[in-house]
Amino acid sequence: MALDGVPSFEDGLLTGALLPGGARLCLEPGGAIEYASAPAADVHGVVTQALEALKRLAEVASDHDVALLNGAFLPFDDLRDPHWVPTTRNRLMLEHYSRTGTFGQASMGMSALAISTQATFDYLSEEDLNRKLRMQMAALPIAAAMFVNSPLAGGRLTGGLSERMRLLLGEDPSRFGYPPFAMSESISAHDWTRWLLSLPLVYRRTPEGYTNAPDVPLGELLEHGFDDGNALTENDWHMQLSQVFTHVRLRETLEVRLDDGPPHPYIGAIPAFWSGLTYHPASRDAAWELARGRTLVEQLELVEDVSRVGLAAKVAGHSVRDLAAELLDLSRLGLEARIKRGLERPETLDLLSPLDEIVSSGRTFADRLAAQWTGELNQSAARYVEAYRIGSDFRPC
Repeated sequence: MALDGVPSFEDGLLTGALLPGGARLCLEPGGAIEYASAPAADVHGVVTQALEALKRLAEVASDHDVALLNGAFLPFDDLRDPHWVPTTRNRLMLEHYSRTGTFGQASMGMSALAISTQATFDYLSEEDLNRKLRMQMAALPIAAAMFVNSPLAGGRLTGGLSERMRLLLGEDPSRFGYPPFAMSESISAHDWTRWLLSLPLVYRRTPEGYTNAPDVPLGELLEHGFDDGNALTENDWHMQLSQVFTHVRLRETLEVRLDDGPPHPYIGAIPAFWSGLTYHPASRDAAWELARGRTLVEQLELVEDVSRVGLAAKVAGHSVRDLAAELLDLSRLGLEARIKRGLERPETLDLLSPLDEIVSSGRTFADRLAAQWTGELNQSAARYVEAYRIGSDFRPC
């Protein structure tokens, strides 16, 4: 079996493919495969497309005696275990990360072991961008508590529920997590632009290939150009957009990134949940009112608490579980409104079912995995892979 597609190469190595219909496969620095859906008219279409593509990809991998795992974190490797795809860009990134963040070069290991499910959303105007972005930034830790799914690292239970989120907190704070203005009442494209202009590029692409960029703010390069006499280009700007890894990343779309990835049968819960909140103005504004009011420091503390205890976390005296239930209700109202307008299919609501069960029971994907690891999986990597590989009939909920 083979996947049709147009291959892409870097330094002579196959690093991705454009699939028929517009979806893309990319090889991440540590060898993980990133699948990016083509745009679709509704959530159900995106999820169906993704599940079918992942099933085919898993079948191709199986022909080579390889199992594909999704979720949130590869549970058996150490941060320094990954073997890097030997491209110039990866070498430049490793050099950069050796100087930044709590984990130094091991930060790249985190990026290799993390395997999340992300969702992207359109915006129509600066006002629309502000309302969507500020809500997503504020609501993210509460929503992420429903999705925690990485209690294992190095083949052992860590004692927390999201090793992936914990490690994100130690990444280079100038590029990861929240930008300084994240909890503002109003977030504009101008705020984002000024912030990006204050950061240096990690690397740039020239006709000769990828190379180190000067360690000066991008704004200085915009004013004075590069040492080789070339001016900053639109391609350099897009490169800068892709070299920050905030929990919501602003590019041509809004990309929600903090949530851990669910087990593969439930990946549709993430785009369904965020679509209900993001694309229905009444639900979006109510979610903002529910989640607003924290400082950036308080927000970071909440992310840390959620990484440890998930829905059991508290914020300003409120139960995160109760707040998550309110967000889930608002998301459902948003999806129902879109269904009535013919913008979504009725079966889209079924994608929220695992979240209903998680909120009502208080047991997250991570809680279930931790119990299974010491129970039916008998702390066996082989049993874990057989249960959680893409294509397995195993259902943790």
